[in-house]
Amino acid sequence: MELITLLLLVTGVVLAMTMLTSVVVIGLDSISDARAELRYQIRESGPYIVGLGVIYMLNKLAHELSEPLAAVIGVNITDTLVALEGGFVGQLQALFPAEAVWYFSFVYVFGFAFLLIFPIIAYLLLPTQRYLKELLVAYIINYSAGTVFYTLFIAYGPRRALPDVVAQPMFERFPEIMTLTAAINTSSNVFPSLHASLAITVMLLAWRTREHYPRWLWVCAVFVVSIVISTMYLGIHWLIDVLAGVVLAFASVYLARRFVTWAESKDLPDPRARIEAETQD
Repeated sequence: MELITLLLLVTGVVLAMTMLTSVVVIGLDSISDARAELRYQIRESGPYIVGLGVIYMLNKLAHELSEPLAAVIGVNITDTLVALEGGFVGQLQALFPAEAVWYFSFVYVFGFAFLLIFPIIAYLLLPTQRYLKELLVAYIINYSAGTVFYTLFIAYGPRRALPDVVAQPMFERFPEIMTLTAAINTSSNVFPSLHASLAITVMLLAWRTREHYPRWLWVCAVFVVSIVISTMYLGIHWLIDVLAGVVLAFASVYLARRFVTWAESKDLPDPRARIEAETQD
C-alpha cells in the first residue's frame, strides 16, 4: 500500500472518529452555539496554532538531520535498556491473545492521531482559550524535547534489540504500516516514547477540563491506557521509554501552564477589540 493511500485512510478514519466524538462529547447544540464566537477564538489562539505548525515542520526537518548527527554525538543506550529491563516486554506480550494485534495496531495508528486532534477542536470551542493554548504549548515542548533526546540518545526498541524474545506483531500482520512509520520516525528513536508522553499530556488536560467535557475524560482514559500498552505490546518501546514519556508529559504540561500564565499576564489587546476596530476601519 502506497504512503499516500495510507495517509488518506488514516485521515478518513480519524475524521470520522473526531466527528462522532464531537457529537457525543461536545453536543450539536454546543457546537452550534460556539460558532458565533469562533472567529474571536481562532484569532486569540491563532499564534499558538501557527507556532505548533512551525515547530512541527522544523521537527520534520530536524528528523532528516538528527540521524546523521546522532551518529556523531549520540550515545547508544540500547544495551543499558536491555540490562535494566530484560524481557519485560516479551512477558507483557504473552499476556494477550494473538488477536489483540488488531486492537492495539488500531489505537497505535488511528487512535493516537485522533487523541491529538480532537482536544484541539474541543478546546477551540470553549469560551476560554486557556486550555487550548496550554495544550498546544505542551505539544510544542513534547516534540522539541523528543528531537533533542533522539539526537543525544540512540536506542532501539525491544523488537530490534531482543528479536528472539520480543515479537513485532503489527509489522508482521500489517507490513504496509512500516511505510507510514518510516516516513515519520526512525527505529532508533524510542527514548522517550512520544506516543506515551503526548497521550498522557492529553489526559492531564482532559482531567483539568473535566467540568467542561466530562465524557471526554472517560473516552480519553480508554485511549490513553490502550495507546500506552500498545507501544510495548507491539514491541516498539521499552517500559523505561514509557516511564520517561510520563515524566516528559507532566513536565510539558507544567511548563505550558506557566508559559500561558506569563503570556496572558501581558497587556495584550482583546482579539474581539482588534476585529471590531478592523471592521470599523
